[in-house]
Amino acid sequence: MARQSAQAKLLYYPTSDEVARLAATWFSNPDKSRLADPCCGKAEALALFAQTVGGECETWGVELSYTRVQEARARLNAVLPADFFGVRWARRSISLCFDNPPYDFSHFTNAKNKRIRYEEKFVRDMTPRIAPGGHH
Repeated sequence: MARQSAQAKLLYYPTSDEVARLAATWFSNPDKSRLADPCCGKAEALALFAQTVGGECETWGVELSYTRVQEARARLNAVLPADFFGVRWARRSISLCFDNPPYDFSHFTNAKNKRIRYEEKFVRDMTPRIAPGGHH
């Protein structure tokens, strides 16, 4: 029952403000950076991270829920109302991926025809998009 409830809300479990602030203390932004969140939700965490880390940050988000997209657009530079796996952007184009994907099995399968978990799929698909010296 808990899994069905989680799936009904599109596996949405936002990153807390406390975690976003703590994560930001591990980084500095002396120049410009591009931050992306492939499951941005309302974008509260990425916006707080960008504000806390400082410097000039361009922020991108992708979100499935149209309601959450509307809220995220008020906080980020660009938000796509889409499934992350259908979105294309250039390799090595972001400085940091703020990643809090759904934690469940996806419809994707590996070479052994076993279902791949979303968190693994997000990391694999985001990694080539991170610029050298960038962070996941």
